[in-house]
Amino acid sequence: MSILNKIEEFVNSNKIFSAFEVTKALRKDGITVQHWEVKKEIAQFDFASVDYVRRVAKYSDFAQKPFVYYPIELTDIEVDTYEKAFLTTTKVAVKDVNIVAKPPVSTITIKATIPDPTPVVPTVAPVVSSAPNTDPVEAIYLNADVRGRFAIPNRIIKTFFNVGDFLGIWLDEDIDTTVIELVSDNWDYDTILKVDKSGNIRIPGSYLPGNGQDELNFDFDLDLKQILVTKVNDD
Repeated sequence: MSILNKIEEFVNSNKIFSAFEVTKALRKDGITVQHWEVKKEIAQFDFASVDYVRRVAKYSDFAQKPFVYYPIELTDIEVDTYEKAFLTTTKVAVKDVNIVAKPPVSTITIKATIPDPTPVVPTVAPVVSSAPNTDPVEAIYLNADVRGRFAIPNRIIKTFFNVGDFLGIWLDEDIDTTVIELVSDNWDYDTILKVDKSGNIRIPGSYLPGNGQDELNFDFDLDLKQILVTKVNDD
């Protein structure tokens, strides 16, 4: 399936969507695609001919708010509901909006701080549930090591991954989201990290939203087996 075919699939189903959802849907189908390629194809698509319009998202946790595409007959309230449900960390009930349901996620809030030059050991506050379908119990606080790397603890990593797994890391700067997943063949990652014997990985701040200096959300995509890292909305 091509990028164009996937866009047409969303449009023919009268669904609200963003470019990121098209990218995720293609990757779920096993198609290797860069997010910028999807955005380019969407920019060339003739939405007016199929009675679709777009707007810049009003409700979004992303640093750069994405475009949202939707049938022209939908009301602002329906589009608002979609954005609040799928583009923010504050989930709301969605009724009577023809959209693609996001896989169930569990959100863990992490606050990362840059330490003094003196070497420090990442500290983890208790406690998060290991079950991905439950809400977090406590926030987790992380420090960067002297090399500017942030240790993602095994409480998060073990949700999908095991000791010795090689994980692909890529930062989608357009939506300020870091994706962590098992390495796939022929995929161009920003970096590849191995889960250490303690079940952790250490990600350089340059591969995290805000260089790892902001409070972060860790969402689990149970369908794609991905960990999605975004900045916490300060609002």
